[in-house]
Amino acid sequence: MTDKQDEANEGAELVQLKLRIRSDLRSKLGESADREARSMNAEVISRLEGSLNQDNEITAHMKPALLALGFELSRLELKSGKRWTEDRATCLAAAAIARRLIRSCTRPLNYDEHRASMKNIEDIRASAERKAGYLLDIGAIEAKPDEEFWPGLPPIDRQGNFRPRTDDERERWHGTAMMLSNLDYITFLEIDADPETWELERDGVPVSNDEKKAAKAVFESLSPLYEQYVQAFDRFGETGKPEQQAEDEAKRLLASYYEGAKNAA
Repeated sequence: MTDKQDEANEGAELVQLKLRIRSDLRSKLGESADREARSMNAEVISRLEGSLNQDNEITAHMKPALLALGFELSRLELKSGKRWTEDRATCLAAAAIARRLIRSCTRPLNYDEHRASMKNIEDIRASAERKAGYLLDIGAIEAKPDEEFWPGLPPIDRQGNFRPRTDDERERWHGTAMMLSNLDYITFLEIDADPETWELERDGVPVSNDEKKAAKAVFESLSPLYEQYVQAFDRFGETGKPEQQAEDEAKRLLASYYEGAKNAA
């Protein structure tokens, strides 16, 4: 009890309160009173006041979160069959639940914009994959070899013979090559050549010249799509900055908190 509380209690009217409690609870109160060297009456009053003061100290916005956390931890203990205060694995699971629950109390900064930018990336990639699916169907591209780095326009032919790409070819088709690489595809075609010279087949049947021209148009469309892809990733990074700054500020706040706790100890 604080000095102010003692002063208030001295002038307060005393009333008699009759209680019926379990015998085991009375025994615990008696043991606690003996440890504190005070009467049973003083022990009960001290505990009641402590409980009421604690209620006042827990601000209104904290109570729902604490109740929700208690509910979730009870569910965890039923699942685990052990108390989180006694079992290490259950304790770690409880910490993860508490972290998730507390983080969910507020929405991440720029949440809607950040999700929209991610959706834009997914849409662009899906469009590129549809185009790549067509090129794959006619043999214009193929999957990259496993566990090897290959650019979208490798400087070799299908037989592994060195065939350097010209500077003009690399510059003109850079976006296409990068988009193919992001999708884990490559093409061995002389992509700058007349598409009618390409040897393409679908299920063993030669592809028509018109379809080869259409394939080249698809290759060309991948370049601006890659530019959109890069811009979308830049936007994703920008919309994520406020939340990252909040994460950084949280780390500084936590460091300050631990430093204060250390000094207090």
